[in-house]
Amino acid sequence: MKKKLLSFLLLLINFYIVGYAQINNVNNNENDVKDSTQNEIQYNYTSDLAYSEDFSGAIKMYKQMILFDKKNPVFYYKLGFAYLNTYGKSDSAILFLNKAYALYDEQYRADISPIDIQFYLARAYSVNGKIDSSIIILENLRQQTTNQQLLANINKELEFTRQSINNLFTIQDLDSVINSSFSEHSPVYFPEKNILIFTSRRYNANSTRYDDGQYDEDIYYSDWVNGAWSSPKLLTEFSGPDNEATASILPEKNELLIYKDDDDGSIYISHFKDNQWSKPEKLPRPINTRHRETHASLTADGNQIFFTSDRPGGYGGLDIWTAVKLSDGSWSKPVNLGDAINSSGDEESPNISEDGQILYFSSNGRGGFGGFDIFKAEKNEFGTWCKAKNLDYPINSVGDDIFFSPIKSSDKAFYASYRYGSKGNADIFVVYLDSNHITQKTVNFGYIFDQNEQPVDSVKILITNDKTSAKSVATPTKSGKFIFVTEPNNSYTLQIISANNILYTDKIVADSAAPKMNFYKKITISK
Repeated sequence: MKKKLLSFLLLLINFYIVGYAQINNVNNNENDVKDSTQNEIQYNYTSDLAYSEDFSGAIKMYKQMILFDKKNPVFYYKLGFAYLNTYGKSDSAILFLNKAYALYDEQYRADISPIDIQFYLARAYSVNGKIDSSIIILENLRQQTTNQQLLANINKELEFTRQSINNLFTIQDLDSVINSSFSEHSPVYFPEKNILIFTSRRYNANSTRYDDGQYDEDIYYSDWVNGAWSSPKLLTEFSGPDNEATASILPEKNELLIYKDDDDGSIYISHFKDNQWSKPEKLPRPINTRHRETHASLTADGNQIFFTSDRPGGYGGLDIWTAVKLSDGSWSKPVNLGDAINSSGDEESPNISEDGQILYFSSNGRGGFGGFDIFKAEKNEFGTWCKAKNLDYPINSVGDDIFFSPIKSSDKAFYASYRYGSKGNADIFVVYLDSNHITQKTVNFGYIFDQNEQPVDSVKILITNDKTSAKSVATPTKSGKFIFVTEPNNSYTLQIISANNILYTDKIVADSAAPKMNFYKKITISK
């Protein structure tokens, strides 16, 4: 009896078939269906109530379908798709699309694919303000297909998703003068000379080529001249046949800590005097040992060091340790920073604040976006470290993000990232933090529909700051969604414009208590 009733319901679905639809109008073509072992998308959407935009009808139908077959991912997927496209109910899409993904197996490949499910799940997360989750899914999807049409759609979705928060931080990939087709990392800024010192695996006359096509690590510097970085030059004082890399700088004492790969990895120090760097001196025991030490940072007074080591007594892999300088100039026995900082994975590139109260570092053992993420830990009033917090997207990405180096008395920080779009395996980026100002910005989103409740995407939205007269333009997506950014204690004029005609005007007063992500309103206009 159950099988007969299920067959009847399936026939009922076929009665409503009106055509075929895909992600961003990709044509349905059996030739596009790839073998599942190649992780390619299957363009095989059955367009029923959900795809004919009778979303309320689709929701009712698929709720009934699920009652008869609670393990069919196709029903959960189409229910999630209908919720995603129903105003005010998109949060329910996350639940059902996740369920569809969990239930999927190969027997349903003729109707849906896991890539389809994840694509719309990413959109559901984005619409509901869960930007981090959306970015992670979309970046992972990029790695699962070589289909150029699909890649274009994923890239478009990524761009749209990032637009919703890209004004919260300004992150810039340093120009091609600094970044090359080879890896660049470990940036430190030396204010005494207004130069950027960094590590690169580019070619030079003394470099050694490795099997990966890159060269050994060497240390370079670039001057900031007339608003631009000069062509990098090799710091010959540090250059040798093996790997040398920057670690951190202590501007107050004109001291630079660097890494050399002798004894499996050791930390050295060099002093800037008489307009040149001294020959690096290896830090003594117990900082360097026969084990691997890779990175170090000193407090402003030079009396406390934070460094990475895989010596015994840690939590696994590289851990962050600390030691203090004693009255005779030697170093105390190092102490592990504990599980508020260290994990079973690797912790890398510690960078301590001048007063020793804030520690930035990277870890691949504390969860996050993928690979190494950048974390921040602070000391409490009792002098112990609070649990480290992830700096989140967009600073962190699904690639490795590492060597975070804030600039003293500035709202900027340099760091290295292996994120998508970098020129080599890693690029150096600068992030403008300006936390007092930026953390108060609000990303607002709204929807535009016509009188028939159909989304409108053929208009532009002009937002004018009434105080500064600064203007920005937003463009709605095919779902009618648009996004704009406001700052507290400002008023704005929003206008919807089509063919130079103003169709709608609204005044917006930005509340200082507004959240980072805020629903503005649904607007209905005449076509």
